[in-house]
Amino acid sequence: MRSLLCLITALASVSGLAQVPVRDNWLWLSAELQKELAKDLVIAINAETRLNENYRNVRSYFGEVEVSYKLNKYFSGSIQYRYGGRENDVSDFVRGQRITGYLYGRFKIRKFSFANRLGYFQQYLKLDAGDDRINPETYWRNRFQAKYKMSKAIEPLMSIEFFYRTFDDRNRIDEWRYALGLEIELNKQHTLKPVFLLSRQVNVRRPDIRNILSVGYVYSIPLKKRNQNSKS
Repeated sequence: MRSLLCLITALASVSGLAQVPVRDNWLWLSAELQKELAKDLVIAINAETRLNENYRNVRSYFGEVEVSYKLNKYFSGSIQYRYGGRENDVSDFVRGQRITGYLYGRFKIRKFSFANRLGYFQQYLKLDAGDDRINPETYWRNRFQAKYKMSKAIEPLMSIEFFYRTFDDRNRIDEWRYALGLEIELNKQHTLKPVFLLSRQVNVRRPDIRNILSVGYVYSIPLKKRNQNSKS
């Protein structure tokens, strides 16, 4: 009887562990610089920090460089490189880098615009400060986004995104993200993007559920205008 009670207790513990999610409030802050290098070729440099534990703890920080090229009216592609640190425990950050390739598809219907972003990334994490080994992770990610041109300066948006892991024998979707937000064009150079995201892990023992407030700022370097009054 005692063995049976121990077994029931263990099963209940495992069941509870599998069902009880971990909830937290996050804050993502980012600043981005954009520059058109040539026609249809754009470079973007981004710096971002992410806070968790109800906005009190720095969970990660990183910088990104992305070069994108517009293929035609409907399709574009880009390559992105990320380098930064992520908290491993309360006293240690692991270094990591990520390389991502994106393919974008876009189309418009009157004041509505729709975009799908398909990405494949490989991420390398150095798990221990005294260890040269790295832990590679590969994912497919896909985000569908819809925007509405409310006015010249304001566009409400909504999106849904999933992450599909491919780096071990448990190939599966392990995270969904749902977003609602705004794109606010302050002027031709300055854009503000406040977004609320609900991120939920799936197919894991203790899923993370994150309420994320993301605030992004983008500065676009203006193109130099040719002096039409100058003589050749």
